[in-house]
Amino acid sequence: MPYGFRFTVKSSVGSRSRSWRRRVLLSRKSALKVLIDTSFILPALGVEVEKEVMDTIPHFRRFEVYYSELSILEAMWKILKVTRPENLSKVMMGIESVHASYKHLPIPSDAFIRAVELYKKGHSDYIDNLLYSTAQANNLKFLTIDQSYIEFLERNSENGHIITPKEITRVI
Repeated sequence: MPYGFRFTVKSSVGSRSRSWRRRVLLSRKSALKVLIDTSFILPALGVEVEKEVMDTIPHFRRFEVYYSELSILEAMWKILKVTRPENLSKVMMGIESVHASYKHLPIPSDAFIRAVELYKKGHSDYIDNLLYSTAQANNLKFLTIDQSYIEFLERNSENGHIITPKEITRVI
C-alpha cells in the first residue's frame, strides 16, 4: 500500500491527520483554466442536462473554472420556460452556488467585436461567439459540448481555445 500511510500536519489552528495521497492530489491542481459554457451551469440551477456534462463537473475541482454572467442570463431564459414560480428560490440558491464555486470572468470590450466577426463568418448564436471570444481574450479554454459550434470553429481555423469534456478527462 504505497499511499496508505498517514502523517500528521501541524498548523496554527491545531493538528489534524490527512492521508498523504489526498494532500498530494489537492496540491496538484492543474494550470488549466476554463470558461464553462451555459450547459455546465444548468445543473446547479436545477435543470437536467446531458450525461456528458454531469460526468465532467466532478473534474472541475482540478482546474480553475470561470463563468460569465452571460451564461447565467442564458440559463435563465431556459429556466423561464420550464420552472414554476414557486421553484425560483432553488434557482436563486443555484446562482449563489455558481458565484461561490467558480471565478467570475468579465467580458472584455474586444470580445464583443470578435464575437461579431464570428457571427459574420456564419455562426448565428452570438452568445456562443461572445463566450468563446471572452475565453480567447483571456487565454482560457472554452469548455463546451456544442458539437456544431466546435465544427464551425474548426472550419474557420478558430478552435485553438476550445476544450471538450473528453479532453478534460484526458488531462487528469
